[in-house]
Amino acid sequence: MNDFEDKLKILKDKVFLDSLVRSYFNLKSQIDENEELKLLDKCIKNYAQNMTKYITDDKKYFFYKAKYEETYKQYHSHPLVVNMKQTMQEIQEMLWQLKKIIE
Repeated sequence: MNDFEDKLKILKDKVFLDSLVRSYFNLKSQIDENEELKLLDKCIKNYAQNMTKYITDDKKYFFYKAKYEETYKQYHSHPLVVNMKQTMQEIQEMLWQLKKIIE
């Protein structure tokens, strides 16, 4: 490795040690292990598939669309998901700033 690659590796390691990044991975793990969220995610996917399946049947399509939207809203308003989204935005901002510094 040359000096530049060494410094990039050090930067990468420091980024992954950052409390914000560690918080993101912790939240992601909690979401992945949360039974309620797993069920909601499974339902969202099922409703989306049924919307596609019944695209030509307005009654069934709009039934599944309403269920999809309700469940999607429930999933995305869960505190773990809200916190993870906020953390992701903060990480993206941090990475954007790093990119600007490197350029």
